[in-house]
Amino acid sequence: YLELRIINKDKSAAKIQAMFRHKENAKIAEAEQQKLAEELAAKEAEEAAKAAEAAAIEEVNRLVREEAEAKKQEKLAAKKLLEEKEEAERLILEEAARKLQEEEEAIEKAEEEELKRLEKEAEDMKRLADEAEAKEKERIAQEAKMEALKIAAKEIEQKKINEE
Repeated sequence: YLELRIINKDKSAAKIQAMFRHKENAKIAEAEQQKLAEELAAKEAEEAAKAAEAAAIEEVNRLVREEAEAKKQEKLAAKKLLEEKEEAERLILEEAARKLQEEEEAIEKAEEEELKRLEKEAEDMKRLADEAEAKEKERIAQEAKMEALKIAAKEIEQKKINEE
């Protein structure tokens, strides 16, 4: 009987020890689960941080692309504005050159007309001078004829006087 009791006590002790081991294992298992849960939470937090970092990097890249596109558009606009300015300047220069050409042609035409007028005036003066010279020669010739007639008349008169 005593042996049975000892065996029963041993069994009870073994049960109690098993219970303590079970409780201890449960605590260890719970601690392991807690540790795994914390590790999982840390991994999830790390993944969330990586995802947030990737999103931030993507946002920065998007902003950089937008800024580059804006700068590109600004350069294109500046280039277009410069081209328009150069075109306007070219048109202004062409207009100024055209007006200058017209003015030069008008001056040349006026000079040609003035030269023609002066040539005509010179021709008219030469013609008038020639006419005046011809009239003067005619007058001198008339005077010479008159003189000759006077002389002839005097000679005739002298002859008549001499004949009488």
